[in-house]
Amino acid sequence: MPTLSKRKRQAIVDAAIEEFQRNGFQGTSMDAIAATASVSKRTVYNHFESKATLFNSIAQQVWQTANQAVDVTFLADVSVYDQLKQAALNELALVSDPHFKGILKVLLAEFMHNQALADETLSHINKEESHLTLWFKEASLKGALNVEDPEAACKHFYGLIKSLALWPQLLMGEKEIPSSQHEKIANDICTMFFALYGNSD
Repeated sequence: MPTLSKRKRQAIVDAAIEEFQRNGFQGTSMDAIAATASVSKRTVYNHFESKATLFNSIAQQVWQTANQAVDVTFLADVSVYDQLKQAALNELALVSDPHFKGILKVLLAEFMHNQALADETLSHINKEESHLTLWFKEASLKGALNVEDPEAACKHFYGLIKSLALWPQLLMGEKEIPSSQHEKIANDICTMFFALYGNSD
């Protein structure tokens, strides 16, 4: 069971997300976050030295959630296509989650007009290697895929998902893709991906 300190920390993060969604990063004060979290302002500062630090923590949490969605282990005795398809389905489910998209909107909005904060936030995230990058490395080592640059392959894979299922909703206001279509989208993504990285041997 989480300690009282950890529960308060999470309450502060949740309150910050709520306030950022309502008023934006610039329009949110640490006082408002403290009030929403039902803690003192001092408690907020005990956990986060600044609003930017709190913002970075939220971005890190989003990255970890996304990374966990594709926490896959390469299995030599299972079809590589099926493994990647499952990763695609997991990611499609995540980017369809309204709460996740709401937080992502907050992050993107701030990144677009605060380059310094974007650089600082992404510098922390980029230090960690994603589970999917490690999976691509292993799949390539085992000869299941023809991947020379696992990080680039990972970006291509996520790029396919985002272009089909995230950016149209987030940036252009298109309707959410129903879960009944996720299977087809996952197959389309894997077909395009294997056209580039599939092992022809």
